[in-house]
Amino acid sequence: MADRATSCPNLIEEVTKRARGVFLWVYLVVRDLLQGLTNGDSGNLLQSQLEMFPEDLDEFFRHMVTNVPPMYLRHTARLFEIVKCASEPQSAIALSFVDEVEAKPDLAQKISVEKMDDSEMRWRFDLVRRRLDARSKGLLEITSEDGRDSYFGSKIDFLHQTVHEFLHRSESLGAIFQADSASDSPSTALVMCAASVTTLKRAPDFPTDWNIHSPIFGWVRRLDWDAESPEMIMNMLREAEVVHDHVYWINASSQDQSTVAPRFIEMACAQGVLPFVTSRKQSGENYSTSKHSALDYALQSTVLHPGIIKTLLDARGDPNAKIGHSTVFRQFMGNIARKEHPEADENIKEVLRLLLKNGADVNTTVTDPRAGPNGPLGSQNCLYGGAKWMEYKPPGRGGNQQHAWEVIQTRFQEEDLIAMSEMGKKSKSLESVGVKTTSGNWLRRARSLFP
Repeated sequence: MADRATSCPNLIEEVTKRARGVFLWVYLVVRDLLQGLTNGDSGNLLQSQLEMFPEDLDEFFRHMVTNVPPMYLRHTARLFEIVKCASEPQSAIALSFVDEVEAKPDLAQKISVEKMDDSEMRWRFDLVRRRLDARSKGLLEITSEDGRDSYFGSKIDFLHQTVHEFLHRSESLGAIFQADSASDSPSTALVMCAASVTTLKRAPDFPTDWNIHSPIFGWVRRLDWDAESPEMIMNMLREAEVVHDHVYWINASSQDQSTVAPRFIEMACAQGVLPFVTSRKQSGENYSTSKHSALDYALQSTVLHPGIIKTLLDARGDPNAKIGHSTVFRQFMGNIARKEHPEADENIKEVLRLLLKNGADVNTTVTDPRAGPNGPLGSQNCLYGGAKWMEYKPPGRGGNQQHAWEVIQTRFQEEDLIAMSEMGKKSKSLESVGVKTTSGNWLRRARSLFP
């Protein structure tokens, strides 16, 4: 651009002046001006183009989007909705399937399980880059950790954090996109669910990291099962399950068991996909594997889903099932002990009621790290969020061992305890607490409730 400046000597100075120190503005303007040079624009035409660019960054973004060719606006609206709604950057390969899914909504069910070769992969990455240039005007781009394209590693992300902020606060864009969205087109969540399942079925290989499935569950959670086609959603999930569990059994026979990903149904339990889990119960399928039970995965989830847990318990899920040297209930109570305010989480209280009703052993011992940061579990992550250390020493057993009933007693309010007790009237474990133990107000209440 410096060579062309001889015919328009003030161009570089004008860019610097109008940028007002905003480097991203300079980047975007220079990129467009360089495209003008490629097109053979004169210096005067470049100067005119520069004067058309808004100096405010938000206005510049709006200028870029509103200059998308009309034929692409519907696709632009879909693209921006995907990146706005997604909880994490989406796979570039998955984005390459979006147009195909829109044209053929049952693509995820119909497409064969076939490894994608290198030539098709390169073609799809090039396709996505060209679409991003045309439909997002470069506000979105392909990123990867090592700078190289990879099937699961290359993601679609914002050019800059300010673009993300602009899309979430700009109301005028919504009106522009709404006018160009087809009322009969499938929802973005359904399209991306299908694209993600298709990506899974065409994978050239599978890393041991089972988080490659998180986009599928992320979009499934956003689906309106009543408004969408439940049969289509269920079929897509079953397709994903077949592929995943085939890989699961291969890995289970060839790897260290500690690195083997959970089965698909167990991930569905942890992710709270109730319709899929319920369908498994109705078909009489077994939820458990030799390593973990689906109930354990559901209870270790960062967000508890009482409906899922009730379904598993109704299907004879055992809260006292052995998990290594521990049990399902003991691991769950360990998380409760590490959480600072479990009494504030209604889901935790509801799940505790369900577990007690189904015979959870409240005499099991739980390691409680609240005695200080150097406790036995002090270096472990709390699945429910980082708990702050509190100056608290549980009774007996060296200051860091409690019975489950002691954790419940010290962490919940009286009305919660009574409600849990009433839910657990038929629980032999609670009856045994009332008979064998003589300390604690809650235990006296428990003894009176469970004669």
